[in-house]
Parts: sequence; C-alpha cells; structure tokens
Amino acid sequence: MDQQLKVTTESILKLGSFEPYRECQFAEFSGDGSRLLTVQESEDGIARLWSCESGVELCSLQPASLLSGRDDLSLAVTAPFAVFIESIALDKTGRYAMLGLNDQTAGVFDCETGERLSVMYPGEALPDDYGTVRAVAFSCDGSLTLAAYPEGKIGVFDGTGGSLLTVLQVPTGRRGGLVVSLSVSRDNKYVFAGLSNRESCLWKLADNSLVSHCLDHQDNTVQICAFGGRIYWATAGGRIWYCEPGTVPVLLTCFAAGIEEVQFALELEAEDQPLALARLGDDEIVRVERDGSKESLSGPARARQAGGKVDRSGASIIPLLDGSFLFAARDHQSARLCKYSVKDGVRSLQLPRADLQIAFLCVSPGQTYLALAYENCSKFDVLDLRTEAVIDSSHIDDSICITAMSFSPDEDLLALGTDNDSLLFWRSLRRKEFVQRSDVHADAITCLNFSYSGDSLLSASKDQTVRLWRRTVERASFRTVGGEVALVNFAAILKSGCILILRGAPELWSADLKELIYRASTESVQSLWFDEAQDSLLVSGCAIVYCLQLSTGALLERIEVEAPKPAILPGVSMQELAFAYFWQLPGGPYLHLPETFRGASCPMRLSADGKRTVVPCVSGAILIGTEDSQPLSEPIFLPCRSDRQPLSGSFIGDDRVLLFCRNGNLLRLGLEQARL
Repeated sequence: MDQQLKVTTESILKLGSFEPYRECQFAEFSGDGSRLLTVQESEDGIARLWSCESGVELCSLQPASLLSGRDDLSLAVTAPFAVFIESIALDKTGRYAMLGLNDQTAGVFDCETGERLSVMYPGEALPDDYGTVRAVAFSCDGSLTLAAYPEGKIGVFDGTGGSLLTVLQVPTGRRGGLVVSLSVSRDNKYVFAGLSNRESCLWKLADNSLVSHCLDHQDNTVQICAFGGRIYWATAGGRIWYCEPGTVPVLLTCFAAGIEEVQFALELEAEDQPLALARLGDDEIVRVERDGSKESLSGPARARQAGGKVDRSGASIIPLLDGSFLFAARDHQSARLCKYSVKDGVRSLQLPRADLQIAFLCVSPGQTYLALAYENCSKFDVLDLRTEAVIDSSHIDDSICITAMSFSPDEDLLALGTDNDSLLFWRSLRRKEFVQRSDVHADAITCLNFSYSGDSLLSASKDQTVRLWRRTVERASFRTVGGEVALVNFAAILKSGCILILRGAPELWSADLKELIYRASTESVQSLWFDEAQDSLLVSGCAIVYCLQLSTGALLERIEVEAPKPAILPGVSMQELAFAYFWQLPGGPYLHLPETFRGASCPMRLSADGKRTVVPCVSGAILIGTEDSQPLSEPIFLPCRSDRQPLSGSFIGDDRVLLFCRNGNLLRLGLEQARL
C-alpha cells in the first residue's frame, strides 16, 4: 500500500429529503460512487436512491409481495404481513438496484422506471411463508446477481435476476451460521459467502465445487485425548484430527452435520476396536474407525415439539473398559439406552421410563453403575451394569431439572446438581434415600467431581464459581471449605489433592482452593484431557492444541492445524466494529464483517486499481491496502472530523472516499499522494 496517501479535501453533502430522525438501516453505493441507495428506520419497506453529486432523491422503490396482508404465517406477529427490506445492492452505475425481502424473495429493480424486473427465488414455486434474504450482490460487471436464502441456499441469477443459473449450498453443521455477505470475484469465476458465525465459503462457478470452507480458524474443540502415541481431537464443525509428536496434524474424517459430542475408546488393544463414537449435530450416532471409516449406529433424531428445554450438559456417550460403548439414542420419541460392542453390535437396554428422553449419562468410577438423567425433569435412574437391572429410581421435584451428576469412589453416594434454586443433593444408593441438600450456588450447577478419596467434592455453576466440599469429621455430611474461584468452566480434584480448573486457560490450585500454583499461557481453551501418571495435560482451542506438563503448566509443544486463516483488520479507533476478516482466497481479496454496528456485513469495496479498500466503523473509516505482499500494512484511519454520527456505508475511488452517516450526511474526502 502507498504509505504517502493523504486526505486533501473534506466536504459534507446533506441529502435533500433525508429525515435525520430516522436512522439509516442500510446504505449502498453504486460501483462508480455516483449514486447511493438507503433504507431508513420506520421505512423498512422503502428504498431511496440519491445522487452523490447533488444530494437529490432520484427515486424510491417500494416492493410488493404476494404475502402482504396475510395473518396466517408461521411468524408470530400481531399484525398482517408487511414487506421489509432486509438487504440491498446497487450495480456499477446505479441504474439497477437489488432488494432482499422478508418473504424469501429478492428482486432487481430498474431505478429509472421503478419497475421490478424479477422475482428471485431458487425453488420452482414461490414461497408462501416468512423468510429473510439477508444478503444480495451484483457482480462487478453486472452480469450476475446473488441472493442468500434461508437454510443456507445461495441463488446465482443472470444480471436482471430473471433466470436462475445455479444454486449453491452452504455446508450445514452444528454452528448454524447465516449468510450475511456475498461477493463475486472480478473475473466472475468465484462466489464468496461470509457467515454470521465468522465462517466463510468459496465456490468455483464453473462446476459449483466448494473450493474452501473456512471454519477451522473459528472451530470449537469438543473433545481431546491421547493414546498409542497419538493425540486425537474433534471439533464442532465436524472434523476429527490426529497428530503424532513432531508431525503436522492429519484430518482423519469429517461430518457435514457437525459434531455435538464424541467419546474416544478407553483402550485400543484389539485391532477391531473402534476409535470413537460420535453424536452428530442431527443426533445421529456414528462409529469411527482408526482409519477414518465410519458407520451409522443410530439414525438422526425425530422432530420434537417446539419449546421444550433440553439440557445436555453431561455426556450422552460412555466408553467402557471392555471396549464397548453406552449411548442414548434419540431416533425415537421415547428414551432408548443402547450398548454397542464389536461382538454384539447395537442392542437396547430396558428402561423404566419409556416416555422420557435421556438428557445425559454418568458412570461410576468402577463402572459398576450407570446413572441416567432425563430431559425437562428431575427424574433419574441408576442401573447395575453387571445385571443391566435398575437398582434405584427416583425424582427430586417437578419444578427443577438435573444438570450434573457424579459418583463417589466407593460407588455409594450419587451427587446431583440442579438448575432452579441451584440445589445440590447427595443420594445414598445403599440406603436409597437423599442424605443431604445444599444451596450454596446462585445459578445452575454444571459440573460435579469427587476426589479420589471420596472425602471431597467440587461443584461448578453457571454463576461462574467453583466450590470445594469436604466431609465432616463424623462423615455425615459435606460442608464448603477453602476459597472460592470465579469464572470456571470445569473443575477436577487430582490424585495429588491439587485442583485443576478451566476458565479460558487451565489453572492448578492448592488443595484448599486458596493458592494459585500456575495459570497456563494458552488461548481460548475449550477442551482438556490430563494423565497424572504421564504428567501430561492437553488443551485445545480454535485449531490449536497445546501439550503441557500437568505439574508445572510448562508448554511442551504447540500443534496448529494448517488451514486458511484470515488476516484480522487492525482495530484503529474501530470501537464497536469487533471483527473484520480479510481473506486472500482465489479470486479475492474478500472482506467479511460478521459483526458491525448495524448487525450485518458490508461487501468489499475496491479502488479501480484493486489496491485499496475502505471499511466503515463508528467514528470514521479504515483505509487499507489489499496487495498480497502486505495486505494490512499501515492502515490509515479517516476520522469523521465534521460529523460524529456512526457510518452506514463507504466507497473508495482512485482519488476520493465517500462515507455515509446514519443521519443523512455524506462525507466526501479527497485523496492524493504526498510528495516526498
């Protein structure tokens, strides 16, 4: 980027009939900067076109819909359906505008006549229900139009939107991002889509192939472990990776539906022993082999009645020492507990509560007993795994739900945490009665862990604290002792007596929870695994695995997935603009703003030579270079010296920048190269 570029002139143009008390919701400049399209607050169904030279309103567009006036749609509203404009775009000259609507359609409009030239929808029949088109775009030459529809569909049309050329599909997954920005490469060979969850997708239009699905830079880790000289980890985006010491990570397998939960086998001695069982985003249970092959064991979940509260804070898959697995199947309307082994395959175990769905499972330390918590209630059962018979069946109160469970090492006490009133219960399996009740936490209990001796218990809660409990001298009850640590996601008592907790990074505390021994230097940790015998601690965040020494927290190895990553725009006075991703992908560069001050994203605006772009923020704009060699070097901040209103849109030319404020002021900044 030319470091000597500077602002030489500055002027403000007030749009003629723009009503400043109605803030601008959307603003889009034409490709040549001659025209501006806006949608104002309280005028959600009207788009207005303005001249950037005179500030005169050129025309207004008010689209109609076949759904107008209907009151029988799925959206819960108190008034008949009214058309809202959800996204806008202008072509290069500003002659044609494209509007995305809330009836699942988009349309191209002739701004000279006001005529709607097309009703753009990727299906054979027009939709008959509410749905938002969150992003629309023209190609640079105006020969293609794009629109993003519900369920991840992107329609590619001709220049007027009258002919559907192809439909692109965003990979579905657990993360569930919405397409909020679209762009076509300058040569019309690639389509870029930015998602609200910070993922991005790139397709090659020649064959509709997905060239890149960039999610690993933001993908959350759901499980990690190590055995057999390998480290394995699984991510919510549907990836299972492995890595051997000193080597690069290898993608073992992937699932389009994403991964909700995965449990790796405890032992891999037998050659035919599966590596893991995974619950996908649609609740399908899949067996994963060591070579990456997979087989479905239980189908996707059936549709459930809306409004139900589902708590899945605990595990719904349990690996056993004999190589088998227990899992809760959700492909029926009633509860189904299944056991899988290589020898017997999948078989169902009998349960007394066939009318309920299983929320999560908890196995005792010796794997003698299994506790089952059910969804939306405080009912629970305990099975003897040797006989597969129910030995205890009870409930706490109809107004609360069980959110966490843990067995004592002697397998007599079962600790249960709840949501409402944040109650903690101790139940004796031998006596089949509750022996204690406490209410020390201020929110739902999320984690319970007994010590190896059974004399201590840790409880973590959504109030973001962890408390330590110790048996009284007469061993009749537990009482809180020691310190209290806040902002905790996970807690466990080690054999040494020290306490390992996770709150962004792993921490090791003294046995009385009063002294911090260390806090590891890691970033955004989402999952951990430890082995005291090997003094090993593994933690994982977004596409990074840290291998640590458990006793000291020392970093032994850092493993990072080699995947496309965006450069992050420097936050120079950007204030509320939290994330700006700059992607150097084929046909790019592309800029994606998943979180802006107006809750949407902006398409990338390049200067004619393709070397610069400008990004609006709250108190000004950021001017950056786009060349491959130094895409983000030395950004220039352009403050709104004469206007403190937040920006809604921006344009960059070879010698000028246009910035449009929410209150209707158009800032015009002249640029020139300074002489050395």
